[in-house]
Amino acid sequence: TAYYSPFSIFNSVDSYCTVECENFNYRTLVCRSTSNPKWDILLIFLRKLVDKPITIDVWDANILKDSFLGRAVIRCPISNDVKTETIQLGSKKNRRNDSISDKFYGLLKVEVVTYNNTIYL
Repeated sequence: TAYYSPFSIFNSVDSYCTVECENFNYRTLVCRSTSNPKWDILLIFLRKLVDKPITIDVWDANILKDSFLGRAVIRCPISNDVKTETIQLGSKKNRRNDSISDKFYGLLKVEVVTYNNTIYL
């Protein structure tokens, strides 16, 4: 479960997320005309590199070019238990080095769990 909550209640966007974990990429459906979108999805990754974080980018879908709204980087060490995180999203991507600025645009809430054995799935 993930939801994105921008700090400004006046911003209504057509938002979606892209999720990257190792070599796997996923794009959510677009939540249209809302300032508080919610994506209720379950993604299962068979990860080889548990130290490598999961990256979630939030975008505003536009006709010509989508706008980057923020990024969440989630570390998921082996815990065998569900962990809920609320992450502040960096608001701008630096095109030169792909880093995120210190300004924040909104919050992303996610639930993650990392098992050390696939038998728990």
